[in-house]
Parts: sequence; C-alpha cells; structure tokens
Amino acid sequence: GVRPLCGWRLDRLRSVRGERRVSSYTLAMHHIVLGEDDEALARLEQAYESRESVMVLLSGDPLFHRLRTNPRFLRLLDRIRPPAAGS
Repeated sequence: GVRPLCGWRLDRLRSVRGERRVSSYTLAMHHIVLGEDDEALARLEQAYESRESVMVLLSGDPLFHRLRTNPRFLRLLDRIRPPAAGS
C-alpha cells in the first residue's frame, strides 16, 4: 500500500537530509499521508519560514484537505495569502 511506501520514503529522505537539501514541504506531504498531522504542520511551518516557493500551492493542495479546519493550518494560510487590495 501507499502508507508503507511513504514511511520508507520518509526514512530515506531523513537519511540523506544532511547530504542534500530536502524540502520541508515534501516531508510534510509524507507525514500527512502517514496520518501524522502535527508533524506535517510542523514541516509546513518550517517550509514557510524557509520561504519555500511551493508554499503558494498549499491552499489548493488536496493532499492537505483534512487540515482545512485545523486552526494552526488556517493561521498558516493567513500568513501565506497576500494582503487584500487596498489594505
């Protein structure tokens, strides 16, 4: 299934993290598939702080759909969204 493969990939990404850059967003994707919502959110916050350009896709990424009611996720989306025109 997908979960064991995802767990294996996550372990693999962690093992090469010191040797090469691994996107925090990519790690968040793996954590969300594994049902590790808090860890996924931590990685997304890290991706935001690192200014990963892929964060502009977060609001429409179906992979993170179940977080849409999570206050922590909503605060992160608010930080990503550009200010409304005229603000």
